[in-house]
Amino acid sequence: MPGQDTPKITFYNHSSEEGLSISQTAYSNFHFPKHFHNHYTILFIEAGINEGFTESEGYRIGRGSILIINPGDLHAGNSFNNSYLQFKSLRIEPQFLNYFCELNEGPKKGDIRFETAPVYNPSLSRQLEGLLNSMVKPSAELDSSLKLHLFLRTLITNYSNQGGGVSPKASCQISLKRAKEFIQDNYQKDFSLQELARYSLLSPYHLARQFKKQYGLSPFQYLRNFRVEKAKELLRNSSSITQVALEVGFFDHSHFLRNFRKMEGTSPSRIKRGRL
Repeated sequence: MPGQDTPKITFYNHSSEEGLSISQTAYSNFHFPKHFHNHYTILFIEAGINEGFTESEGYRIGRGSILIINPGDLHAGNSFNNSYLQFKSLRIEPQFLNYFCELNEGPKKGDIRFETAPVYNPSLSRQLEGLLNSMVKPSAELDSSLKLHLFLRTLITNYSNQGGGVSPKASCQISLKRAKEFIQDNYQKDFSLQELARYSLLSPYHLARQFKKQYGLSPFQYLRNFRVEKAKELLRNSSSITQVALEVGFFDHSHFLRNFRKMEGTSPSRIKRGRL
């Protein structure tokens, strides 16, 4: 179309997962013609209003909206009234999604197809935004892989023809397991409930409540217990008590003694001497 702007498109490398690519597109006066792709595209609107159609179904979507385009779906789009529009695109090759689905959801029920209507789900939008932001950071590969796993399971279960996959309860179980593993991997460090919640993709309140319901302890009671168990292993190997206290994440010697006695009913020195 004459007189149009040239879209600014930024491509990001995401080397941890083959079959995925991500880009950011921004423009004002531009109209994409009717076209289709051989891959899945998930659009996340970051600014402005996008209008267009997928498979003859018109849409007009704004900030935080999600649009899923299946392979072969005819579609077109542009910014509303030629105003500024910015969005990120997550492109997923069919082979990657097929493998993911079979690995996590069991045998597929035919080709995977998603709903073409825009998705208005604040919780899912926050999940996708967090995933996309982590995917463009080379240092956040582990974080983005976890978020990708949870996002795709939610998407396939609730917005595809596969359905019946992971239930909300099962999804919560996955998040709680991830929280527990995070504690086990990072017990020597100081971290907040907010950090743990971000990693597990649950709210701090929901994480604290469900973690205690699942494991019988609050996240930080579990952390204290895990630290004491690690301390007992080290003490049996004749490490000094002060060294052990610091190595497993306690503030100081007295903090360690207080928590150890509370958990074990005896002193670290008795463990060290091999009496228990």
